Amino acid sequence: MTTEDAHDKWYCQMWMEIVKLYGYPVYRENDVGDPEQEMGFHGMVMAIDALERLREVWIDWCLEDVPVTPQLAEDFSRIYYELEGGHPIPSFWMPGANQ
Repeated sequence: MTTEDAHDKWYCQMWMEIVKLYGYPVYRENDVGDPEQEMGFHGMVMAIDALERLREVWIDWCLEDVPVTPQLAEDFSRIYYELEGGHPIPSFWMPGANQ
């Protein structure tokens, strides 16, 4: 695996953790058409937008290969909130989603 591939994998894991933190389903291309996946798509887009806005916050984590965990996603989201004045993704609740 190249360094670039490793960074892409880290980035994907990070946006997925952010999406899960806010209660959205993780988007999977092969499930397109499922209403739940529409929410997952929107969560993915918002998480990627948040990561791109604050690249300086997470780039060292990526380069140092810090493991992506729910806590790291929470740390990023807290920093995002402090700098941007809002959450990276609006909270979402769906019956049965967080059980």
